[in-house]
Amino acid sequence: MESLALDGFVLKVLVGLLAKLGVDEFEKRGWMPQSYYVRTALLALKRDDLDQAVRNYNLSIEKRKPGERAKVAHEIIACAIDIRIAKTEEKLAEIHGALNPSVFSAEYWRRLFRKDRRELRRRLRVEEQGCREALEVLGRLKSQLKNASDFNQL
Repeated sequence: MESLALDGFVLKVLVGLLAKLGVDEFEKRGWMPQSYYVRTALLALKRDDLDQAVRNYNLSIEKRKPGERAKVAHEIIACAIDIRIAKTEEKLAEIHGALNPSVFSAEYWRRLFRKDRRELRRRLRVEEQGCREALEVLGRLKSQLKNASDFNQL
């Protein structure tokens, strides 16, 4: 009697596992409805995950022509990327100003006689490099979003 209960449990677990794997495969291949991918793209954007948002948007328009919701999602994602690019560029300009202060500023003279000025410059350069890499990644995301949208509108 116990073996029948155990077999039933194993069967239910096996069926659930196969269903989960099947749904995951549908999601990866782009076979789910377009509204599903648009919703997951916007949820990813809400979590501040631009990579996942662009990926889900691209899956939503991969097999179907973009609907109204997909077009709105495209605009929202593009605006989020533009905002992130603008903030990163502002940060980069701030770092550049800190690295190269004007000779007539008090900051220049204060930093000139500082003992740890090399360490400060090194930290600022590392941060500058990080901002440049972030801008590069954001540019690639923007081009992926634009290319997928342009390709599907042909």
